[in-house]
Amino acid sequence: MNPIQLILLTSVAVISVSAQQTGELSPHYSGNSFQYVGDFHNNYVYIIKNDEGRLGVKDNDNKYYADVISAREQFFVMARRPSDGKLALIEYTHLKNPNFQLNDINFLTPPDDSMLAKAWLRLSNAKKYESDRKKGQKQEWFFVGINAQERLSETYYVSIEIKTDPKSSLQFTSLLTVTNERYSLILDPTTKKYTPIVTDPLGTPLDKPKNRDMSPGGMAAAVLRLLKIELEK
Repeated sequence: MNPIQLILLTSVAVISVSAQQTGELSPHYSGNSFQYVGDFHNNYVYIIKNDEGRLGVKDNDNKYYADVISAREQFFVMARRPSDGKLALIEYTHLKNPNFQLNDINFLTPPDDSMLAKAWLRLSNAKKYESDRKKGQKQEWFFVGINAQERLSETYYVSIEIKTDPKSSLQFTSLLTVTNERYSLILDPTTKKYTPIVTDPLGTPLDKPKNRDMSPGGMAAAVLRLLKIELEK
């Protein structure tokens, strides 16, 4: 592994985080309205409590219902070339390629309203954005912005730390995106099936229901276990 790869890899705040099973920015949802379920393939799942403060409901047919929301973290390296101020975004997985070179970085001038430009603006004006700081498990971040879509939303954060390669003078930092997706669950312990229904942020269904098998240790089984504990007291 060449020296530049070591700088890039160590600038990413993902080291040892996955072992914690909660994510760098956990808790992603806090307060009395949420119940953390667990980490399922890097999707951190929370139950959204209903208006009665319960995790869900059970009907007369032994089916359980709950609303959940997931947060998926993805790490990138953000690079800046000081000579012209151009920026680049590098996927973490690309950094492990033994053939990776500086020439592989594609620098560009992003629009002022892009997340890349906004991220670097916070780093270059740190005092101005002090109120946007968020403490993570491994380091601190600046909140950059939210890209809201019908099915999901992406929240962007940039590390407050900048590392410089002394040979090339390139600057590096970490960019973290948190993808949030909300859906309703219908869980049937009798048939061991569950039905996830993707919804918009207001809870309006966006997909036609489709049954899936409930695997032991999976997200649906974990949600069902918590519902049973609460509803069958």
